[in-house]
Amino acid sequence: MSVSQWLMLVGCLLFIAGGVFTFIESRNWRVSVAMILLGIANGLLLWEASQ
Repeated sequence: MSVSQWLMLVGCLLFIAGGVFTFIESRNWRVSVAMILLGIANGLLLWEASQ
C-alpha cells in the first residue's frame, strides 16, 4: 500500500472512532451511525482500490 492509502486508512479509522466517541459523549445516534458508515464505506472503497 502506498502512503496515500495508509493515510486514507487512518482517516477511515478516525471516522469510525469519532462516531463511537460521538455516541458515547452526546448519545446522538444519527450522527454517530453516519460517521461509522462513512468510515466503513471509505474503507471498503480503499480495499477495492488497493487490489
